[in-house]
Amino acid sequence: MGTPFALSAQRSLASWVGHLSRIRMVGGAALLAAVVVIAGSCRQDASETSDAVEEVSDSIETIDPVALETLPEGFDADKVELGRKSYVVCSVCHGLDGHGTALGPSLRDTTWIDITGTAPEIAQVIRDGVANPREFPSPMPVMGGGEFGEEELDALVAYVQALSRS
Repeated sequence: MGTPFALSAQRSLASWVGHLSRIRMVGGAALLAAVVVIAGSCRQDASETSDAVEEVSDSIETIDPVALETLPEGFDADKVELGRKSYVVCSVCHGLDGHGTALGPSLRDTTWIDITGTAPEIAQVIRDGVANPREFPSPMPVMGGGEFGEEELDALVAYVQALSRS
């Protein structure tokens, strides 16, 4: 993942995710499946692509049970589930499981970059993006490259907070 080719491919994926999210495909699973198909088109082995699609489908079926046990105060499972669906856009840089990639930090701990992890701070980072990240090679686009209404944004914040506590 650390090779120049891999970073270039991840940047291309991030760009495609931004375009796809603007198209507003129905359901997070459809968007993620499209990303995997695009990523898979760069591979030479068709079985790898098929395996990747299956892995993605399996990984987004349910919220991590640990995340449900550690829901942030004031949030319920339905809100976190909506956030999980919106998180599909974020997963290109932060990973399907939230453990981060070469393009974005892990969201699975309470270590934050330049914020303390409150809901308003997380929402502001998502709204504004990160134009000049100190620790990663690519900027975070405004709204993470997605188009989220306030309800979706609140739910995404709830999901990110749940991830950070799992």
